[in-house]
Amino acid sequence: MHADADIVFIGGEVHTLGASDETYEAVAVRDGRITRLDSNYEAQFGVGVETDVIDLDGRVLLPGFVDSAATLGDGEATRGSLRSAAAHAIERGITTVHDRVAGDAAGTYRDLAADGTLPLRVEFDYGYGTLDALTAVGARTGHGSERVRTGALAVPPVGDGADEITPSVRRDVLRRADDAGLRIAARATDAASVGSLLDEYEAATADPGASCHRIVGIQDVTPDAATRLAEIGVVAVVPPGSDAVGPLLDVGAHVAFGWCENDNDGVYDPLAAVDMAVERGVRTTTALRTATAGGACAGGEEERCGTLSINQAADFTVLERSPWAADSIADVDVAMTVVDGEVVHDAR
Repeated sequence: MHADADIVFIGGEVHTLGASDETYEAVAVRDGRITRLDSNYEAQFGVGVETDVIDLDGRVLLPGFVDSAATLGDGEATRGSLRSAAAHAIERGITTVHDRVAGDAAGTYRDLAADGTLPLRVEFDYGYGTLDALTAVGARTGHGSERVRTGALAVPPVGDGADEITPSVRRDVLRRADDAGLRIAARATDAASVGSLLDEYEAATADPGASCHRIVGIQDVTPDAATRLAEIGVVAVVPPGSDAVGPLLDVGAHVAFGWCENDNDGVYDPLAAVDMAVERGVRTTTALRTATAGGACAGGEEERCGTLSINQAADFTVLERSPWAADSIADVDVAMTVVDGEVVHDAR
């Protein structure tokens, strides 16, 4: 006998966004995990006296959106400021952020998670200057809890500016970070800098793709650079409106969306990013996968989230109407955001 669900969403258009994008009417959740994807009729057999049943009333339920290059905690990070930033993210349907933390941000996030007031998942992307401290305490990618954990080492681009580093320093940082078991999120914007960074990734590790290393902020690529990135398997994190998104997806590269410092919000607008990708010729389903499964791939979390399947984390975005039928996907409203089976944002 199956245990009753904690919460069941019925009456919806539930898209798994998996390889075949199966659709269902209902999804059931227990202990923060998906236990059933089914018809409304079948889902009722998992409803008990204490089950919370939410009627989606025809709304569209998708996997939660991911921001693979957020900067919510890159600056003054008080409990209030991080709660406010997280609230803004979940209003956009974002359930996970890869946040470039600085100062006390990581500790503040941990405190919020400990007292149950952090409404989304946070992967910490530490600045490269913290590498010595991270290795000294044995920090590795994935260490932490279900809500907050070590993500990647954020590495700036090569140059002589205040926020740039020399090629020799970057090569050393990439090698040491990979040796320490830390995922790397290094920045490069154009085809030439992407090519140089791929050279350095291949010198630092035998299989950069298996390590889920990332290149963040790609704005444009040549066909050769796109193909090489796809073959190596490094994840490309592109900002909304990037001209690189179509060429990268066309050759089978792993692509995720991220804020990448394009505005003052600290997180990107997933539906606006999907809309801009569709305007550049990307299929709607593919663009939505980039905002969901692409982000999960960037964090090495494909087995936990990014699509909807049994035992996956119950992280959902509910939309007021179908993005497939909308004239402007950017104008589709987020009705609800669910993290770990808990409704953290409800605008119905």
